[in-house]
Order: sequence, then C-alpha cells, then structure tokens
Amino acid sequence: MTNFVFVSFQWNLVCQHAFKADLVQSVLMTGSLFGALVLGTLADKYGRRKIWYISFTGLIVFAFASSFAPTYKIYTLLRFLTGFFVGGEILSAFVLATELIGPSYRGFAGTMAQCFFTCGLLILPIIAYLVRDWRTLTVLLSLPFCVFILLFR
Repeated sequence: MTNFVFVSFQWNLVCQHAFKADLVQSVLMTGSLFGALVLGTLADKYGRRKIWYISFTGLIVFAFASSFAPTYKIYTLLRFLTGFFVGGEILSAFVLATELIGPSYRGFAGTMAQCFFTCGLLILPIIAYLVRDWRTLTVLLSLPFCVFILLFR
C-alpha cells in the first residue's frame, strides 16, 4: 500500500465518476484556449509585458488556490482559471521572447523557449514520486512561479 493521495481518490472519482478525473484536464485546456484568445487580444491592445505580468500573477494565484479546493467543482473552476491565465502567459511570453530576436533566429528562439517547458515535464514525475500528496505537490509546483515573478518587477 502506498501513501499517495490522488485527486481521484480525494473526491471518489472512480468507477462511474472516473471520467471526471480526465475532465479536469480538458477544462484546464479549454481555459487555456479562452485565455489565449482573450488575453492575446488584450496583449495586442495594451502591451504584451503588462498582460504577461497579469497572466503570470493569475496563474500563480489560481494554481496555488486549486491546491486548497474543498470540492471537485471548485477544483475544476480553479483549474479552468489557471488554464485561462496559462493561455495568456504562454502566448505573451512566446511573442516577447521572439520579438526581440532577429527574423532569422526566431524559430530557434521559440524552440529553445519551449525546451524549459519540456524539461519541467521531465522533472515532474520525479517530484510527484517524492511528494505523495497532490495538494502539497500543487503548492510546491506553484512556488517557483512566485520567485520568478519577483525577479521581473
């Protein structure tokens, strides 16, 4: 018997409710789609750096808050909002990173920017194995964003 505490066991998302565990990821990605559309448009109008900062702050707040969600419905709502701000953050950060580079190197710069995301995905299973509770894991994964945003004030 392991000491893992999963979201699916926390709210009994097994058997006929098993689809709800996957639904959360779909809701997060839907939020990301809407966030890219809404925040991308706002970034064009009000400036990418300002919207990037707002998006990054929203990402931190809602990712952190989702670790304290008392119910599945609130957790799903917080994951949608996290996704919303992820969509704005990724889009603004990518454009900011590639705008500063000459046209001949933009493709390379965009690819290299995504390498950090890939490295994070490679490290995540190790961290998840070491941190057995999903709430603690969510808080722990939110902390680096807090440090990062303080560096860009």
